[in-house]
Amino acid sequence: MKILVIDGNSILNRAFYGIKALSNSKGFFTNAITGFMNIYLKELDAVKPQSVAVAFDLKAPTFRHQKCDYYKANRKGMPQELAMQLPKLKELLGYLGIPVLELEGFEADDILGSVAKIFAEKGEECVVLSGDRDNLQLITDKTTVRLATNKETVSYDRNRFFEEYGFEPINLIDAKAFMGDSSDNIPGVAGIGEKTAEAIVDYFGDKTTDILTNHPNRLREIPKLGMKKVALIRDAWKQYEARRNGAIFLQGLGISPAYCAKLFRRYGDNAAQVVRSNPYKLAQEVNGIGFVRADQIAAEMGMQPDSPERLCAGAIYALESQ
Repeated sequence: MKILVIDGNSILNRAFYGIKALSNSKGFFTNAITGFMNIYLKELDAVKPQSVAVAFDLKAPTFRHQKCDYYKANRKGMPQELAMQLPKLKELLGYLGIPVLELEGFEADDILGSVAKIFAEKGEECVVLSGDRDNLQLITDKTTVRLATNKETVSYDRNRFFEEYGFEPINLIDAKAFMGDSSDNIPGVAGIGEKTAEAIVDYFGDKTTDILTNHPNRLREIPKLGMKKVALIRDAWKQYEARRNGAIFLQGLGISPAYCAKLFRRYGDNAAQVVRSNPYKLAQEVNGIGFVRADQIAAEMGMQPDSPERLCAGAIYALESQ
């Protein structure tokens, strides 16, 4: 069995901007729906699947928004001319018997990956249609990604991906983590742009993270990287690792991702160290974290009730509460 699973938001958005504004006599815009169905019919003919499904994002925040308050913070809202067409398209797909897949807390990309994984585990073929290169990481022996571009739709299997990128599709995750993604407002590691990230992942493959963490001087083996670039990347990776480990420590104390972000904005890379040395400092310097919450954090760290830090902070809290 072969399924064609479509990235609904991506293809609808591409159709909206790819076709001039069309509307009916009542002023209802139809260009996105028209373009989407044209693409759908063309792909149906090219792929010849036995089943089709379309995945969509929902308005509700996803688990990524809950972990990172800056995630997609740079995105503008959907134009009203496009937004009005979305429910009508879903209604049309329902009439055609095409399942619409959406789940609160998750993105369409998560659904695409889940469908691809389920079909691969059953030995079945999955074809993903999307305009987002991030989905190229889904490519396996059983999953093909058809990438919609402005000129044509390009079909990527493992061989084509390797010819273009020089490494396996799964390692695209590492490359994206290094270079960041400005469209999603995700910062990368300073000094590592797209070409550098791809060169590093191409050279070290699935050992990249281990090399950067434990053997950073091996970056010198890459011909395209000079000594200055290697030193810059090594220092930037240390900073990245320190912040990541700090975030893991803070969240392990029950501090929410949103407040972790506040702490990093307030204290920079020293946020975890500030909490380790005196969590009660947060009650005085971080809006929203009072003495009671700081006391809970201190308890999680195993700080004794009669510690000088607690006694001092408790006295201040008592005075302020009078």
